[in-house]
Amino acid sequence: MRHPYLLALVSMLGGCIHLEQYPETWQPIVSRQGTDCAELMGKYLDSGEISSGGKVSLAAFLTPKSADLQHPALSFQPSQVELGVLQEKILKVIFTDANSNLSELSFSRDKGEFDCGGGVLTLKQDSALFSDKDVLVVGFWRLNVYRLQDQLVVSDYGGGAGFVSIFPAML
Repeated sequence: MRHPYLLALVSMLGGCIHLEQYPETWQPIVSRQGTDCAELMGKYLDSGEISSGGKVSLAAFLTPKSADLQHPALSFQPSQVELGVLQEKILKVIFTDANSNLSELSFSRDKGEFDCGGGVLTLKQDSALFSDKDVLVVGFWRLNVYRLQDQLVVSDYGGGAGFVSIFPAML
């Protein structure tokens, strides 16, 4: 061996899968023409339900870093969520409650944070993080929003991988 020290590399990859089927009792999602989100814009109640019947918050889906799907990462629990697009480039999301609390988020189409087409609003988040602990995490998240008459259907999916590497010091 040329060097007295052995170079070791240990990599681990982790992940998980959760899948909920679209209920047969719900109206089918129909693809539409166009590249705008006009039919999706408007005000919606924050309270919804998942396919298994549990309660969810629309605001929790739309706010990054929400602890779960019932409690959005806001300082209050909104009762209403408003979606609006400005000049096809900025998506504004406004959260309000009965006490006049208000919070607002915006997503940029130019930065790739959202897109519209076929009657679907898609929010996008891609990430890569390399920490000082030799951990690399990469991932993506997509949230698709569809309109069925007077309701929204929200579908989210994503993936990620984490790598841990160990490199011994040269002495």
